[in-house]
Amino acid sequence: MSTTGIFIDAPSPFDDPSADIIVRSAERVDFRMHKLLLSLASPFFKEMFEVPQPPTIDGGEAQGSPDPDDTRDGIPVIFMYDDQNQICGKAVVEFILSSCHPKCLQSSRASPASDIIGTVVDVGTRYGMDYAVKTVLRDPHLLVTNPFVLFVCACQHKLAEEATLAAKEILRFRIEKFPREPAWKVISAYQYHTLLEFHRRCGKATAALAQSDNADWIPEHTLRLFPDQHVPCSSSYRDSNSTLGCWNMTVGFSRDFGDIWGMKPTTNFPNSSIQQWWIDYMGSISRALDSKPHSSTVDEPERVDDATGAACPTCAVQARVLMRNFVPIFKQQVEKVIDEICESPEFAFT
Repeated sequence: MSTTGIFIDAPSPFDDPSADIIVRSAERVDFRMHKLLLSLASPFFKEMFEVPQPPTIDGGEAQGSPDPDDTRDGIPVIFMYDDQNQICGKAVVEFILSSCHPKCLQSSRASPASDIIGTVVDVGTRYGMDYAVKTVLRDPHLLVTNPFVLFVCACQHKLAEEATLAAKEILRFRIEKFPREPAWKVISAYQYHTLLEFHRRCGKATAALAQSDNADWIPEHTLRLFPDQHVPCSSSYRDSNSTLGCWNMTVGFSRDFGDIWGMKPTTNFPNSSIQQWWIDYMGSISRALDSKPHSSTVDEPERVDDATGAACPTCAVQARVLMRNFVPIFKQQVEKVIDEICESPEFAFT
């Protein structure tokens, strides 16, 4: 294949004058690399470089007319191809090579653009560059912004751990909000159905955490942050009906008595208090987790703010103390429940 035009040198660190191989992109950008690095990262390249090369004249170009697509400055030129046998573009080549270059690994790298995620995974798999593939599929930023594409790519290449990671991040979305993603076409109906069932199972299990008959996971020291007895605060001098959501004005009841936060307060059980704002918060979170069973749902700012805002100005300070203590524990419990569901054989996505 003969090409005319000017070749562009890639920026550092792919401009090393001591390089012994050039990887050229579809845009004619030349990435100068070392065969050793490519051989260590890819069994494909290792085998390719072990094949004897054609003899050269005076240590220069191979015998015959030199082709600018074969060599440059006496250095062999190679191309990387995607699954459609098209030469890879600059962005794909740069990301793949960055995954095996020491200087790139020493610094943080930008995530690949969403439109090349699939190509990067395909090319990385084709050339046996497992680190590049897993770097993409485990990218923290992409797991939040593009979990659907990562899930599809992982399923397509039978990468079970990466598929599960993506599926867990998909829990951030309501099922009815799943995007009309073209990538869905490459996975089976069974895999898609398994994802939906996984979402529903996680929703049911995490929503149950916020229901009163599943309170054993809440540490005793957290519940002790509720007042042990009815101690009127500044709001108590208003009418009694307006203080139901207040920290101290809600009459307490025993934690060991019946329904912990579904039961209305009563003076018959004054040993500890569960306030109305807490009842409202747990009810709201239970409904939210049923449709978005992800730990981030627990501390959505509007939910926490609504909960603590239900207390009077005096008591809201104490309410915020409790929430700062409780929310991280709640999130950990949500993640624990989801991890347990992930271990079930029925949710093996690949």
